[in-house]
Amino acid sequence: MKYGDIEVPLFENKKESIKFYLLLFFVISLRLSIYYYDYLEFASKPFVYEEAVVSTSVPKNGFKLLKLDTLNGLQLYGRYFGDMKLNGYRVWVKIYIPQNLNFFKYMRVFFTNIEIVSYEKSSSIQDILSQAVAKEHTNLHISSLYQAIYLAIPPNKYIRDRVSLLGISHLVALSGFHIGMLWAVVFFVLKAVYTPLQQRYYPFRYDLLDIGIVTLILLGVFTYVVGSPPSLMRSYIMMLIGWSLLLMGIKLVSFELLFIVMMLLITFEPRMFFSISFWFSVAGVFYIFVVFRYFVGVSNIKIAIVLPFSTYIFMMPIVHMIFGTLSAFQLLSPILSIVFIIFYPLSLFLHFIGYGYIFDDILIKLLDMPTSSSEIYTDKLFFIWYMIISILSIWYKVAFVLLILSSIVFCLWIYI
Repeated sequence: MKYGDIEVPLFENKKESIKFYLLLFFVISLRLSIYYYDYLEFASKPFVYEEAVVSTSVPKNGFKLLKLDTLNGLQLYGRYFGDMKLNGYRVWVKIYIPQNLNFFKYMRVFFTNIEIVSYEKSSSIQDILSQAVAKEHTNLHISSLYQAIYLAIPPNKYIRDRVSLLGISHLVALSGFHIGMLWAVVFFVLKAVYTPLQQRYYPFRYDLLDIGIVTLILLGVFTYVVGSPPSLMRSYIMMLIGWSLLLMGIKLVSFELLFIVMMLLITFEPRMFFSISFWFSVAGVFYIFVVFRYFVGVSNIKIAIVLPFSTYIFMMPIVHMIFGTLSAFQLLSPILSIVFIIFYPLSLFLHFIGYGYIFDDILIKLLDMPTSSSEIYTDKLFFIWYMIISILSIWYKVAFVLLILSSIVFCLWIYI
């Protein structure tokens, strides 16, 4: 870290840092032990009754595949043979415990047989806002898209498939990218209103401190309302810690900040360790920090242009280790990411004033563009190599160069 021009370590010595990290690992281990005990108790029963929210409902042949999020934090898929459209509903469900349920599936997501005992329409703030967004659109797919980028409501299958083919799944899943834009909008709107009043009536106050605190509170409420998805929680906690350190005149080394926030989040909610979206989010921020590490002194405009392209290229081997979908239209991803910086706050403002439908026709045409795709996955040995040079790029420029070359070669390989 730095205080002025003087290097100030986060910990006074290595002994303190070791104690801090050992404490984190101990708490994580303790939390996982508690979850494992809950898993053993859960798996020992033939069935349980849980209250849950239906986050997605996908029509199949003769039934609907429901994704349920229970109030106890479980995520599971189950068949529903009724005619009722339960998407967004709160249900009382009988869950049959599968015999092959292991701890990994329990912590992440599993498929099992279910019976819906009762249901009622959810009346949360998220649902109320979701209905308000839907009223401004006649196309259900566009409504689903906006509900995803504003309220973290899982999009329908059509939107999931389309954004995957366009390579913009990261734009649809709420993350640090979105909360960063919301921070900028809220902060500068509040500054325009508050600063003149502060300078006239109470100049002894530090306006940036007051505005920053209010902005953090508002974004915290937003994060809670949309269900605190892992990628958004990581970003909010990182922003909260970063702002606190900034007020103390300290700038934390970015990689250390990322690691500490990652560990704190896993300590707070161990299920995040098993979340793919969480690790994608961490990887995305990691590569952004790598770019900052070697582009010191470059203008903000150039960085804003470089980041979408570099992050896209660096993330390709990571993404294709899990998801193999490949489309030529994914090459538009960096450009669409830049456009999204303007589109997101503008479309949000248009929804506030009742003109959220303005971009519907353009979005429909964009989503209809991809027509075909293929499946290509990252080779395991290459993935190991890529992880090693990614980590080494924190300290060594030669590793950063190898990272660039490896990611470019990978992109050429999958597209050519």
